[in-house]
Amino acid sequence: MTGDARDVHVTDQIQAAADDARRIYESLSDPVAHPIVPIHSVWVATAVTEFLAVYGPDPRGCVHLDHPQPLYGFVAVPGGVLCRECVSNIIQGAKLGRCDHCGIHCAAQELSYGLINGGILTLIFVLCHPCNSIVVPGYPRPVV
Repeated sequence: MTGDARDVHVTDQIQAAADDARRIYESLSDPVAHPIVPIHSVWVATAVTEFLAVYGPDPRGCVHLDHPQPLYGFVAVPGGVLCRECVSNIIQGAKLGRCDHCGIHCAAQELSYGLINGGILTLIFVLCHPCNSIVVPGYPRPVV
């Protein structure tokens, strides 16, 4: 396989993972009311770094990760990855949740979900509405 063909294959896989992340995002939110925006946040960068620091030496995943596929993780569970089906089931079944920024427990409708797509891995973070404006400066309404 030439370098060019390999690059196309990798690009296709990254695009497929990004498309899958977009579908998850759209299942969580109305994309017209809450469009996808770039997030420039020290808190988000730190959360990603901490997740990957645990994932690198000690990867853990759901039992469905027996073939190549996009991976999902929650910022609150560093190092743990899930398949699309498992992450969808967790999100859809959530009645209560905990803000990843302040730690407060809230009803699901009082929380916002944010996605950080990094190619094959998409990290999900959960914020209460007051923390949303702190973590995502300049974007005062909920991320999701």
